[in-house]
Amino acid sequence: MFNKRKKNFVLNFVVVGIVVASICAINFDSDKISVNENRKLAGFPILYNDDRTLHSDIKQNFESWLKDNIGFRDTFINISSSIQYNVLHKSPNKQVAIGEDGWMFYTEDNNLGIVMGEYSINHELLEEIGKTQKKLQAYFKSMGKEYVLILPVSKASIYPEKLAGDMYSVGKSPVDIVADYVEENTDIHVVRLKESLLEEKKTTQVFFKTDSHWNEEGAYIAYKKIIQDFNNWGFINSSPKDVEYSDNYRAGEFSALMGNVKLLPPEKYRATNIIGQRAKMITEGPIAQKYLDIKEKMNYFEMYHYENEFVEDKKLLVFGDSMFAYWNIPQLLAENFSEYTYCRVVQTDFQNEITAEIIEAVNPDIVALEITERYIDQLGNELNYVNLSGALENPNAEILSCDIPKTLKENEVCDIRVVVKNSGGSSWKNYKGTKLCIWIDGNDYGYRIELSDGVAVDSGEEFTFILYNFVMPQQDNVTIEFQMLQEGIQYFGEKEGGTIDKRQ
Repeated sequence: MFNKRKKNFVLNFVVVGIVVASICAINFDSDKISVNENRKLAGFPILYNDDRTLHSDIKQNFESWLKDNIGFRDTFINISSSIQYNVLHKSPNKQVAIGEDGWMFYTEDNNLGIVMGEYSINHELLEEIGKTQKKLQAYFKSMGKEYVLILPVSKASIYPEKLAGDMYSVGKSPVDIVADYVEENTDIHVVRLKESLLEEKKTTQVFFKTDSHWNEEGAYIAYKKIIQDFNNWGFINSSPKDVEYSDNYRAGEFSALMGNVKLLPPEKYRATNIIGQRAKMITEGPIAQKYLDIKEKMNYFEMYHYENEFVEDKKLLVFGDSMFAYWNIPQLLAENFSEYTYCRVVQTDFQNEITAEIIEAVNPDIVALEITERYIDQLGNELNYVNLSGALENPNAEILSCDIPKTLKENEVCDIRVVVKNSGGSSWKNYKGTKLCIWIDGNDYGYRIELSDGVAVDSGEEFTFILYNFVMPQQDNVTIEFQMLQEGIQYFGEKEGGTIDKRQ
């Protein structure tokens, strides 16, 4: 009995000692980065508002701070991660799924949906993607630049069997659906990388097992397909550079995600080394400073600029994600262009990070948007017209006529024509976001009539917008008004319309 009480006393003493030591070792550095998790830890919470009342989220924020900064936190996480992974054979983090033969998969951002066939790409989304992509193409075409869409595939589309076993095999995935739609409904050039990677997969591992990205061999296959397509389209006249291979090791990102950077052993892979490399990354001087200023202003993750005096082919600008930021892809692409510039954008916010300022600074011949399959639904995001072309100069408009009927029966259908004159100082074009807004009973519900691609309404010219298939609602009357706007910036010009009464 005495020994049991003594053991309990010692155990309690140790537990209390650990708690006290953990409290004494709390981190108060507001900018500390967790190496294991590759993220900034929560800062000390705001206790009071400006009026000295308690902050409404103080409890939640304090718990987050304490959880992130308690003493010996990283040690506890390391121990916990090791037990779960090595003893229980479970993933310590729900963001990582453990597959077969040492393969691991990122579970967020639709990755599991790709494997399970649950990443929905419906027709409405495809139409939005088509509209956005055509606007981007028209924008660059107006400046004499080619536009290309590059679509890397997610790891889950190449190796679904490593996660789901024999239940799933490689099939048509979101990247195929989007590429098919864009090619069938536009004349945009699309670089499709999936088939090349699947072919290479037969003999070579093209993705890391312990990372969400392709390895350098997979990236090299992607590079060769891009150069092949660019040659076929007549953009350039050069061959892919040859490489030689050397063994290397990489600690995959999943180790850190699971709470311990040393949880998984480094993965062996074959690094690519360019034979006769000639392109140079510009890191010093006025040109380097210009791009550094842009990078800081736009808050890009990465921005690289290469020049190659041995190549006469065109200048290429790529807006892309982490699939193109590393893996030797910048160095490889730079070998086939006189200038190569890469901007790493946020996949879910690319429409705000393609700006006229960058286009003017780089002055490329070809602009490419690269977005990985798991973010492919973001291709339909509405463009930021301020960033692309700026606000219209002295915008104004006169509505010359609109043939609104006086009466309609309930559910009766009609077309309404609206003739508008551009009385401002800027040409109206689709990619500039100039549209006719439809007001219903004094409210803007987002109904628009857009200009067709290639249509330009210059200052002093008139244009007829047509509202097709307007249906009389059930109410006794409805007021319809029309006004020009530059989407996301401002309404401008006259607002004209009339009221339609319901006819019995």
